[in-house]
Amino acid sequence: MRAPAIALAMAAFTAPMAAAEDPAETLRLTRLTGSEPAARFSVATPDGGALALGDFRSKVVLLNL
Repeated sequence: MRAPAIALAMAAFTAPMAAAEDPAETLRLTRLTGSEPAARFSVATPDGGALALGDFRSKVVLLNL
């Protein structure tokens, strides 16, 4: 009888803490939904080649312009 009471008490205290520890919520980030594909984008590389955004399809890309 004591073990279920302890488990219930732990669940009651850890559930709110888990929600508060969501990184997106903690950092006040906006979750994107229904985004559209990025426009075609390419740049010249220092060695004379070209680098296209499409080369990184399905990967996270950070552009620092």
